Amino acid sequence: MDERTFKGYASTWDKDQVGDVIHQGAFIKSISEAFPAKRIKVLWQHSDPLGMPTEMSEDNYGLYVKGYVSKTTLGDEALELMRDGVVDRMSIGFMIPQGKADYDEDGTRHIREVKLMEFSPVT
Repeated sequence: MDERTFKGYASTWDKDQVGDVIHQGAFIKSISEAFPAKRIKVLWQHSDPLGMPTEMSEDNYGLYVKGYVSKTTLGDEALELMRDGVVDRMSIGFMIPQGKADYDEDGTRHIREVKLMEFSPVT
């Protein structure tokens, strides 16, 4: 926190709260194209600009990220809430390119590629 950074998993390969499964490899294009072009942002609660990602990679668990929190009033408050454990999760904002998701017989959506727009510390 002293460096104004946080890190963790913004997404995992497990079924999420809405019943989606994002598959390993889904973030590769965003990591290789949008991340270096600085098109992926760090938002606060999917709403307000908070900072920029400094590291992104996929591993066997999910999408690992490290983010820098800008020196703003919101950034100071966000860091304090993360430090205190009030905000202790992350979530992603994304779009699915056409044809990159399908549903199985139980209604689970399987997402094979995402266009990652942002990740957010969330409650």
